[in-house]
Amino acid sequence: IKNKTTPHKILKKIPKELRHMFFRGWVDADGCFYCSETLKTKQMKIVGNFSQDWKCLENLFNKNKITFHIQRTHNKDGNKSSIIRICGIKNIQKFGEIIYKNYEKDMIGLRRKYDKFKKITQ
Repeated sequence: IKNKTTPHKILKKIPKELRHMFFRGWVDADGCFYCSETLKTKQMKIVGNFSQDWKCLENLFNKNKITFHIQRTHNKDGNKSSIIRICGIKNIQKFGEIIYKNYEKDMIGLRRKYDKFKKITQ
């Protein structure tokens, strides 16, 4: 069930001032900051199960006026997945500022993902 549902029950148990850490961990586990120097493509995406309920991220993005897209795919091998994607520096910056709040002090999370976020938004 955890791979298909939104984590609203977990989020209700986490104090609001610490929820950014939950989203940071989600990005560390299933997310990717991507920057193509040649194509000038900049995006952040999180991959999930084909039936993934993205409602908690949709709510976070809508609340913070972050534009996003959801894509569900089937590949030739029969694998199915779902991706929630943020494109554009301003949208990525808004999301990164949320999840990396106090990162320089707490240093919790994958440094390489934080560094990629910083590279995209500089």
